[in-house]
Amino acid sequence: MITSTFIGHKYCIIVKYYYYLSMRENKSLEIVSPICSVEDIKMLENYSDGFYFGMAGFSHSSKSFEINKQEMEELRKATSKKLYCAFNRMPYTADEELFLRNIAAVSELVDAVIIQDAGLINSVARLLPVHLSVGVSVISYQEAAFYKNIGASRVIVPPSVMPDEIAAISSVLDVEVFVSGNLCRALQMGKCWWDSYERKSSAKRFGVCSKPCKHITGLTVMEDDLEFIKAMISSGAKSLKIAGRGDIKEVAENSKK
Repeated sequence: MITSTFIGHKYCIIVKYYYYLSMRENKSLEIVSPICSVEDIKMLENYSDGFYFGMAGFSHSSKSFEINKQEMEELRKATSKKLYCAFNRMPYTADEELFLRNIAAVSELVDAVIIQDAGLINSVARLLPVHLSVGVSVISYQEAAFYKNIGASRVIVPPSVMPDEIAAISSVLDVEVFVSGNLCRALQMGKCWWDSYERKSSAKRFGVCSKPCKHITGLTVMEDDLEFIKAMISSGAKSLKIAGRGDIKEVAENSKK
């Protein structure tokens, strides 16, 4: 039975656990871990097939968890595994050219970019594979088909998407699902403007969300549930994404146990 509750989400299920789960359930399943440095790669490489991180100034992460081009070059030298770079802030018209220039500048260092703005997808897809950020909030086959037609190759779905929808979406795009970590409580991640309205901050524009939802009781979030994760894998998920770049040190320490 899938359960839901409003509790603090901890890294009680670690990268190593998902690695062995993937080997047992589906050997082609990809495990994607968050990183902030070469040291993170060294600690997690044996249990990960790929890594994701935010581009400095262009991602949803706070500045302390972003990576610049020089650091990205060091990451590329440190591993042959897949590297996925998030450019998932929402640009205004004046910002779009700057976004595209920076994506082009790192195009030989990464294997795909994570994008939220639909207006950038077609242009970016000419340079690199495009993975739709969870902020796009794709929850149906129809949405997946739309984004496929404009150049997307993978979608990171919100935690609220159920296995039956994953099966439908995966018939169009590769599906990546979040597991563990500090998951957003919004049932449609990316379409929530609560933080902007109440606290004048914004993950969409400035990479910082103060998570006001965490302070309100009565909201629900899916717990990590082994049977639920197995159901997502069986439904067609191609990648398990360990959530929470801010919790990377806890992930790494736990993975040694």
